[in-house]
Amino acid sequence: MKHLVFSLAGAIAVFLIVSILLSLHSRDIRKVELERSLSRAAEQSLEKACISKTDQIQDNDALTADFISNFLGKLKSDGKDMDIEIRTADIYKGIISARATESYTFPNGRKGRIEADTVTIVERESRRPTVSVRYFLPPEVARDAGFDYSEDKDFIYYTLRASKGYENRKDPAAPEPEGHSFIRWKMISRDRSGNTDYIGVYS
Repeated sequence: MKHLVFSLAGAIAVFLIVSILLSLHSRDIRKVELERSLSRAAEQSLEKACISKTDQIQDNDALTADFISNFLGKLKSDGKDMDIEIRTADIYKGIISARATESYTFPNGRKGRIEADTVTIVERESRRPTVSVRYFLPPEVARDAGFDYSEDKDFIYYTLRASKGYENRKDPAAPEPEGHSFIRWKMISRDRSGNTDYIGVYS
């Protein structure tokens, strides 16, 4: 009887060890696949946007959407248990930084989770022609909004880069410190290349 108990205990111990090893192996395989899919999707989206210059990818939002679609298309699962955090997706600098977190269930019913990160940069600089759009605040508005301003010149509040000829830009929200009501952004200059400056008009 004593030997039987020891045999059962040994069998259970072996079973637990094998289960742990299989779980760890399964987790390692999942992590490698996740990292590979994430990195490859970023590379392909950046190549389309910054080197091939695909017309469908004209701004950072389009780059983000293409990357997510590309990544989900590489997964063996349906992606329902996948969370994607986009840290940076910049078509002009040629970089995507993202994290993917996958939740899954082991055969024994235990829950597991793995994470993968990528910071992918295209090797050569983007050839996509871009223009600069700058937004200025009057000195008194910048002062009352708490910015580090200069009294003798307008304050550069925001700068964006846009694809040349791509007019569907979104103007930034303007600050409205006490005593200043924002009316609109007014164009104050545009050069031959299309670089444009705006200043906030307040009442």
